[in-house]
Amino acid sequence: MLNSYKVGSIKANIFNNLDCKLTSRLPLKTPTLVSEGKVIEEWIDYNNHMNMAYYIQCFEESSDYILEMLKIGYLYSTEEKKGVFVIKCNINYRNEIKLNETFSITLNDIKIYGKKLTIDLVMKDSNNKIIAEYNILNLNVDLITKKTCNFDNKILEKIN
Repeated sequence: MLNSYKVGSIKANIFNNLDCKLTSRLPLKTPTLVSEGKVIEEWIDYNNHMNMAYYIQCFEESSDYILEMLKIGYLYSTEEKKGVFVIKCNINYRNEIKLNETFSITLNDIKIYGKKLTIDLVMKDSNNKIIAEYNILNLNVDLITKKTCNFDNKILEKIN
């Protein structure tokens, strides 16, 4: 499991609701289990199911785990002065999930094309039924020039 990291006295990761299931084994192969969680009361809306904002939160927390594993998360931004910026995301809600129900998030696909990184995640319930799908497009950005740049070959080697 990946460790948490800090920026001064503030945690750099903004979510702490899921259990990361990634190991440091590389290259990253798909499909692979990224995280597991349980729907908490704060996530429930007036329709008595998980509010859409928390689906995105869970997917983003899982995405952060992947970025950290690939070494393109926090240390990438502070040491190499590069960052992965989200430019587009799509979520497809397929089924409800309710209070105290458990779920898993799996990485179904990951690709790097030059300066673009795509990640496809799937949330499933405890019966392996698809709850939601999440597709995200990121760009690699030089944090000094604020211009996009290609990912290094050492990062490409970390995915299968």
